[in-house]
Amino acid sequence: MQTEAHIDVFLRAMGEGDVTTAIGQLADTVELRSPIFVDPFVGKARVGEVLEALMQIVESFQPRLLLRNGADLIAMIRISHEGQEIDGFDHIHLDESGRIGGMTDRPPPSGPV
Repeated sequence: MQTEAHIDVFLRAMGEGDVTTAIGQLADTVELRSPIFVDPFVGKARVGEVLEALMQIVESFQPRLLLRNGADLIAMIRISHEGQEIDGFDHIHLDESGRIGGMTDRPPPSGPV
């Protein structure tokens, strides 16, 4: 069974604005799906670029709650942007090693990411 060690480090690092440490918790083949783009961002380097861009835009990233069902987790987060607080969630799928293998802000159409 996967542990939550990588997700805990990832969320703490994002909350502290430490994108380098957050990227270190991703699987090499991680996929990030967004409702804004048709194609997913694939690979640690590409997803890292997205995380870096996000952290340049938001004033804060606050993990609020983590719900788990096996290798799938829902992370409730609050970000602030231009003085507005935005609550959201990310569906995160852990790979066999417990690293973050997939992320999306919407549930997958059928099964895990």
